[in-house]
Amino acid sequence: MKVTAKWDKPLKYEYDFKFNELKTTIGSTIEAVFSHTTGTLAASFRVKRSHAGHGVVITSNKPYAAAQEYGARIPARRPVNGLCLAWSSGGGGMVFAKYARAFTLKARPYIEPSVDEWSKNSIGVKWK
Repeated sequence: MKVTAKWDKPLKYEYDFKFNELKTTIGSTIEAVFSHTTGTLAASFRVKRSHAGHGVVITSNKPYAAAQEYGARIPARRPVNGLCLAWSSGGGGMVFAKYARAFTLKARPYIEPSVDEWSKNSIGVKWK
């Protein structure tokens, strides 16, 4: 997953503190959007200067980051290596099943609202 914001002028080192503000804004937006958070998704984001120096690139190493932001169609699943599927439920218990139905994960944007909020407070930043 990769999201880009652009600056009107090249970035200089004094803008580095803005990257930390953006990462903090992403973390607080994630907490507001999702009812249960472990902090893993928020901690997975990296905010860095683009190669051209006119923007910022936001990346995550979590495969589910884009699915949460944009939504996804999750296919039906059956066990491959074992007798059943197993996952933890929201209540802390375990669920065991021989089959899991397909479902659609609704989009729950957190990056775009974070960048919007951050760019309102940052001089010379435009969200594309």
